[in-house]
Amino acid sequence: MNYDIIIIGTGPGGANAALYAARGGLNVVMIEKENPGGKIVTSATVENWLGTPTISGYDLGINMLNHAKEYGAKVIMGEVLKINSHDLWDKEVLLANGKSLRAKSIIIATGLKHREPTFIKNYYQYKHLGVHFCATCDAPLYRDENVVMLGGGNSAVEEAIFASRFVSHVDLIVLNELTADKILIDAIKEVKNITIHTHSEILELVGNDKGFTKIIVRNNIDSSEKEIQSRALFSLIGFIPDNSIYEHLNIVDKQGFIQVNEEMETKVENIFAVGDIIVKKVRQLVTAAADGCIAAKTLIDKLNLN
Repeated sequence: MNYDIIIIGTGPGGANAALYAARGGLNVVMIEKENPGGKIVTSATVENWLGTPTISGYDLGINMLNHAKEYGAKVIMGEVLKINSHDLWDKEVLLANGKSLRAKSIIIATGLKHREPTFIKNYYQYKHLGVHFCATCDAPLYRDENVVMLGGGNSAVEEAIFASRFVSHVDLIVLNELTADKILIDAIKEVKNITIHTHSEILELVGNDKGFTKIIVRNNIDSSEKEIQSRALFSLIGFIPDNSIYEHLNIVDKQGFIQVNEEMETKVENIFAVGDIIVKKVRQLVTAAADGCIAAKTLIDKLNLN
C-alpha cells in the first residue's frame, strides 16, 4: 500500500504528527522499532505536561498513540534500515524484515538513543549481563538488592528515586554535581536509601562469565577508590542522535542532528523531521509535539495542492 505519510517513530512528535495528519484526511502509517509511544513510556512519572500535573510516562505515551489511532493512523512494528527519495512525491522506507513501504512523504521522529558508558573498563563484556538503561523497566528485577546508577541529570535522579522503592540501596555516581531540577534534587536528598557520590566516576566492572559482582568507583577529588558490591548498573548519562538510517541523505549537522526549516522540512523536499532529533535549543515533550503539528499541517497543505 502507498501512503500519504510514513512517520518513523511513535513518540510525542510522531504521534502528534499522525494525529493532525489523520484528522486532515491523510493516509498515515507510523513505524516503531522498540516502545510504542516512544521513550517517554519508560519514564516513571511526567509532571510537566500541561493540564495533567502527574501521569506515568507509559500512560501518557500510550494515550498519545491511541489518540492518533482513533483517527485512522496505523502503526507497524519494525526497524527501518534506510530511507530513499526516488522523486518529489515518491519516498521509500526499507525495513529489516525485507519489506519496503512507499509514501508521498516521510516524517522522521526517531528521537535520541541512550549514550553508552563505553569508557568503563569491561563495559562491552558485561553490556548484556547487568547493564541497563531504564530503571523504570528493570529496577524491579533487583528487588532488595544494591544497585548502582550513573548520571546526574533529571532522568538519573528520577530513576534513582523510582528504583529506591524496590531495591535495598542505590549508589548514584555523579561525575561533577547534580544538574537536575531543584525540585528533584530536593526530593532525592530526602530518600534514605540513596547515597549520592559527587565528583566520582566508574572505572571498572569486575566479575565472571555470568556477570559482574562489583563496581570500582573513584573519587576525583582525593583519587580514592572504593568497591561497591552490585550486579546491576543503570547508565543514565544522556542521549545521542539516532541517525544511522538517514546519514546518507546529507541532512545532519556535525553533531548528528537533522537540520530543518521553520516548517520542519529537511533540504530533501517532502522529507520532514520533528522532535529531539532536529537541531534545536529546547528538547521537551511539548516542543516535540509542537514540531509534529507543524510538519503535519505543512504536509496537509502541500498534499491538498498537489
